[in-house]
Amino acid sequence: RGEWKYYYGSTYNPYQRWRLQKEVQPKEYEILFADKLVCHQLLSASGLPVPKLLGYLVPSENCAQQLAGIARSSGLTRIIIKSSRGKGGRHVYLLEQDNGAIRIRTGDASIGLGEFQLPTPAIVEGYIEQHRALAGVAPSVNTIRTETLLTRSGEVVILGAFMRFGRGKSPVDNQCSGGLSVGVNLETGRLY
Repeated sequence: RGEWKYYYGSTYNPYQRWRLQKEVQPKEYEILFADKLVCHQLLSASGLPVPKLLGYLVPSENCAQQLAGIARSSGLTRIIIKSSRGKGGRHVYLLEQDNGAIRIRTGDASIGLGEFQLPTPAIVEGYIEQHRALAGVAPSVNTIRTETLLTRSGEVVILGAFMRFGRGKSPVDNQCSGGLSVGVNLETGRLY
């Protein structure tokens, strides 16, 4: 119990979540992951591959106009809109453009651009096309989450990994938004 920083358990228990966050997720690190615009800029500046950043939007009356302009000028048929401060797959939308008609996918529902209301400031990015084998499992962009721990001596410990899949027509693979996950065997790289 004296080594809570090495404890890897349920973060749904308030006591465990508080201890884990206090020891291994200090507040000063939070901006790296909580603000998607800052995260995008840091990853991009580090030379890591990231989707193309197409814009930053704040909720306003002309948000639909701005999205239509971004869709038109990008020439892309799919664009991701995600809350700059969201987590758990909440407030992530897929803009789909077909012969000039623009629809917004919110979970399993699809609405016209004129009906869409942006609830929070958001970044707008190009859509990542995944391998067709993964797309055959779920149409969301399915990702692998690797959980690591940085020790005080600077060693990186890989705690575990899991692959996430969306359900239905949802554009997100987050478990908090109904997605499913499968553990990854760290020795073989295969899914359990």
